[in-house]
Amino acid sequence: MVANRTLILTTATTYRWPVLAPFFVSLQRTGYQGDVVMLVEDKWLTPADHAHFKAAGARTMSIYPWLSRIPARIRKVRFHRRLGWLHRCLPMLAGALPGGMHSRRRRRDLAATWFHPIMSARLFFYRRLLDQCRQDYDTVILCDVRDVIFQTAPDRWTSGAPLNVFLEPPQNTLEAEPNNARWIRLLYGERTLAQLGSRRVSCAGVVHGTIEGVIGYLDAMTEALIPKTTCIAGENSFDQGVHNYLLHSDRLPEAQIWENGDGLALNMCGIDVNQFQPDDQGIIRTSSGTAIPLIHQYDRHPALNDRLLGGLGLSSPH
Repeated sequence: MVANRTLILTTATTYRWPVLAPFFVSLQRTGYQGDVVMLVEDKWLTPADHAHFKAAGARTMSIYPWLSRIPARIRKVRFHRRLGWLHRCLPMLAGALPGGMHSRRRRRDLAATWFHPIMSARLFFYRRLLDQCRQDYDTVILCDVRDVIFQTAPDRWTSGAPLNVFLEPPQNTLEAEPNNARWIRLLYGERTLAQLGSRRVSCAGVVHGTIEGVIGYLDAMTEALIPKTTCIAGENSFDQGVHNYLLHSDRLPEAQIWENGDGLALNMCGIDVNQFQPDDQGIIRTSSGTAIPLIHQYDRHPALNDRLLGGLGLSSPH
């Protein structure tokens, strides 16, 4: 790996190339010069899928190699709420074994990872990976993959902040958006939802920062997730609840919060799509005419989805 580069970290444990092609085809077209590492489970992929990812410049990192061979109904047993004592005790015991701080944390995180669904488990994997390449990158982007396309090279977007997070549309507040309200309520209770409910939703699907800033973010996220293991109990997307709780309770003090579309990303869930239509060149721009580097959740709008994919020479796989 070459120093002073951008690293995109993403995860696709059940998706194959046709679903992921928009991400990689659009990224290649921008002239992106950094690296991409994608967490995968090999049982879902064919040799042809791997060939496509390699040709697109992505390095796949296989996770759960032996667990992937176990039937799903048995795999889910590890999430059962009756194992709450194990969820709490095993990471604590693993972290208490003799060794340096780095070794103790690594063991604790490894133990905790087994009890989290992939949407939160990926954060533990990312943290471990960044420890191994800490000196190789300046910038890291944590990014969803299925519903993201790129319009300009994300490694050309810069910010003076060590951590950058991106808001959803103005009407998406923590209390008004049903999924986010549920995540905060179940994780932190009604009182916390009442306190933070008027705050705008920040989407955890795209996070940008310096490598140290992102490592700090992952430290905060994994620390906050471990005590909630049993509460999450195998359900995905609770990472966004933790993300918004930390952000809006001032536990991510280095984070710069960007208005939707003003920074690296435009989050399109719940947006008035008429405000962000592609121009004659097929590019979605800000009101000032700047191309938005990364478009997230574009597939929530069928006509826009077809137009953007058509511009890439692709059709919807769904």
